[in-house]
Amino acid sequence: MQAVCSISLLWQWHRWLGITMIGFLGMLHPSEMISLIRSDLLLPADTLSREQVFYVFIRHPKTVRFARKQHCKVDDPLVLAYVSKVFGHLPPSTPLFPGNTHAYRNRWNSVLGRLSIPVSQRDHGCTPAVLRGSGATHMFMDSEDLARVQWRGHWSQLKTLEYYIQEVGAQTILAKLPSSAHSKVKILSEHSTSLLLDFLSVA
Repeated sequence: MQAVCSISLLWQWHRWLGITMIGFLGMLHPSEMISLIRSDLLLPADTLSREQVFYVFIRHPKTVRFARKQHCKVDDPLVLAYVSKVFGHLPPSTPLFPGNTHAYRNRWNSVLGRLSIPVSQRDHGCTPAVLRGSGATHMFMDSEDLARVQWRGHWSQLKTLEYYIQEVGAQTILAKLPSSAHSKVKILSEHSTSLLLDFLSVA
């Protein structure tokens, strides 16, 4: 994700990166994040809150059996700053990403293709659907709290979440990449924070 962030910033695909960050940290299904509009975001500036978190309302959740009305919470300060800058000024009914599922997937393929990462299920690669499971794995590795991950990701059954985490963790795509691709991901990952801070510093 850090390497994806670097490439997106260099290519100035700001809104695409914004919903990808939300999809990853919010553990969303692709259809949920691509359909987001500005009014689905509740940023601190919207409520004059000093809390460094934002909320995303999911109008048509795939996990509707968990709850008809759902939201996700993102508490990464840098992502909050980025999302606020990229989306905060948009009118309420404006889509966060100005394109459809096909347009999103084309950009996904371009970014991961530049990283020499496979993008098809046939090649055991990364499709946009991996954002949900890898986001859950990321949060679990940080907290080691399955119950918290389950609540944040709206999994009704703990066994389903455990399957997600084990499956994503077992794939180890990065370890299977050629050394040239591995080096590319490493270099771009190391520069993601500085590129993000540079973007945020521009008025």
